[in-house]
Amino acid sequence: ITQVLYQQTMTADKELLAIPPVICGSISVIACIYVCVSAVKSGYVPCKPVKKRIPKTMSWKNIQQKLKKSSSNVDFQKELNFTTNRSKHNDSNHPTMMIDILFWMCVSDGLHAIQIILNWFPLAFNMPFWPLSTCKLLGVIAQFLAIQSPCWHVLLAYNLGYLLCGGSITRLSKQKKYQFMIVNLVPLIATVLPYIYGQYGRYENNIKYHDVEC
Repeated sequence: ITQVLYQQTMTADKELLAIPPVICGSISVIACIYVCVSAVKSGYVPCKPVKKRIPKTMSWKNIQQKLKKSSSNVDFQKELNFTTNRSKHNDSNHPTMMIDILFWMCVSDGLHAIQIILNWFPLAFNMPFWPLSTCKLLGVIAQFLAIQSPCWHVLLAYNLGYLLCGGSITRLSKQKKYQFMIVNLVPLIATVLPYIYGQYGRYENNIKYHDVEC
């Protein structure tokens, strides 16, 4: 009887501890979807290259210099509005490249949250856990997204820091393809190496506590 009660208690604790990751993952998915939908509504089109998105004269450094040299803020504001309006006519007012980073960062975070939900869902609702083949697939996806997500955050921090330190937006936009290559190449390498050494599957070191993960 004691053993049966112990197993029932462990099962209840397992379900109780697995519910918060499912709830937090669901909230994260909703938040990421909201950001992505907002970006699309603002005019952003994923995977569509946009040339001459920002005028060559526009940068934080140039704006600061013009503010110092300008005889009045009104004259500078007129010049800035003229440049911006000319950009709108030439490029249909496309959003800056920061939206590219934010969009794909949210896509990566959202997919990672879905993987977390799928991993903990069977444990939260006392369902049979995933078979080994499915668990390996979830493990591969988790590894790639878990590495890519912080890469997007580092990339966003780098771009913002570069602009705040007076860097040129035009020069930064030229680095975009190399930045995106690094953000995808690093997690790809970090995902392939464990696969070569057969490290994907079920994590069952704490199976006696009904703790199993992909």
